[in-house]
Formats: sequence, structure tokens, C-alpha cells
Amino acid sequence: MRHIRRACRSSRCRRRRLSTASPRRGAPLLIRGDKITVPAIGPSAIFADTDILTQAPGAMVAAGFGDMLGKYTSLFDWKVGHAIGGEDYDPYVAKLTAMALAECVANVEAIGDRTPAGIETLTRALIVSGLAMLIFGQSHSASGAEHHLSHYWEMELLRTGRRQVLHGAKVGAACAVIAEHYRIWLGQAAEPQASGPAAALALRLGDRLPEIAGWLGELPDASRIRELLRIAGGPALPEALGIGAELVARSLREADEIRPGRKTLLRLINGRP
Repeated sequence: MRHIRRACRSSRCRRRRLSTASPRRGAPLLIRGDKITVPAIGPSAIFADTDILTQAPGAMVAAGFGDMLGKYTSLFDWKVGHAIGGEDYDPYVAKLTAMALAECVANVEAIGDRTPAGIETLTRALIVSGLAMLIFGQSHSASGAEHHLSHYWEMELLRTGRRQVLHGAKVGAACAVIAEHYRIWLGQAAEPQASGPAAALALRLGDRLPEIAGWLGELPDASRIRELLRIAGGPALPEALGIGAELVARSLREADEIRPGRKTLLRLINGRP
């Protein structure tokens, strides 16, 4: 620490961060019970000591991995938002994030075992994910419907006076929920005799439906996502986090309203502009 402070003073580094667990972004804040994204300035430097990070509790390491797994659905949602909602899209930022995610998945056993190489991989991936957001100027690459579910659950736990759960643990479990939800809805929308809400979704997606279904097909299914979470040493199901079936169902209906300006497939499924 003494050497880090001296280096920061000599380089006039005004914003610095010493990691004691794998870092991730922290701009979304709970303010009077609501999850609100507050503008934040990224640090000028991040110092991460693997000797410290390998001693982090296993639950925190697994949560960091869960946050990275959430990039599967956030990157998918970003492409949908660009294709259907006209949102800005940066292929370089998307590729950067996808590569960081792939590196984590390829090293999941080492991450779960908290080896120095595994922890370094996870830490680097989370930093790259954060840098990708800074490059783009928005969080689309790292935050989609899975984060909206996580935020919704967090607000509900606070409202009911229950103990909070690690952010990444919620995101990982929510990623599997969203992946499964999307497969069901896109499958129903693709049916020739689709009716009701499924037909409405098909109409909204138009001739992009087959392409979007193809994008989803490139993602691991919910069972594989949950398997990866378990290998990393974390909970795989919302119930393991104290998130019951009723809350999960309600969040699927309402969580997109947390970020109404973010065009996700969940928002399209729920029939909102």
C-alpha cells in the first residue's frame, strides 16, 4: 500500500482503486429504495494484487464470475436494441466484452479453485468489461435484462427488510432465468399459429425474428449457465439466494421498467416501447 500511494502521488493520479476482490463497475446505486444509475468517473488506475485476491471469500469470487456470465444476455440484448430499437452499437466494444467473457468461461475451473491464474483471468476480464463501457460511454455491453432482474430483486429485498445478496450472484442466476425466458418466447413467436402476446412479439420483431433467434441460439442454454455457476462455486438458482418463484415471475413482468430507455428483448416481450 505504501508503494502504491507513493506511485500515485508522483504520477498525480487523483482517482485510484486497490482491489481486495475482483472489481466491477459500481454506478447503479440504491437511493431511497430505488435502483438509480448515477454518473461516475472511472479511475485513472486500478491496482490488483493476486496474493490478496486469491484470499477473497469464495462467494465473492463466484459473484464476480456470475457478473461476467451476465454478458451473455447483455450482449444479446444490445444487438436486439440496435436491430429493433435503433440504439447505438459498437462492434469493437462488443467483441472486447465477448472475448473477456470467453476467457472466463474457458478458465472456470481455475476460477472456482481460486488459483492465481484463475483469479488473474477473472480480474482482468472484469476490468476489460469496465473499460469497454468507458469506451462506449454507456453500459449496454455489460448490462441487459439480467441486470434489471437483479436490481428488481435487490429493491424487493430492501423493501421487505431482508438481507441483501451479492450483486454478481444475482446477475448470474438472473442470466439463466433470462436465457430460458427468451428461448420460450422466441420459440412461441416463431410458431406459424402464434397468437396473443407471442404473435404481438413476432409482429414487433418482424423479419428480424429468425436472425434474433439465431443470435440466441449462439448462447449457452440455462442449464449450461447454471452448470458454469456451480463450477465457479456459486449459487445457480434464484431460490438459493432467497428469491422465490413469485418474485422471479413478477420481475420478468416488471423489471424492464427500471431502465425504460434500454431496449431489451424483455421490454419487447412485455409489449412496451
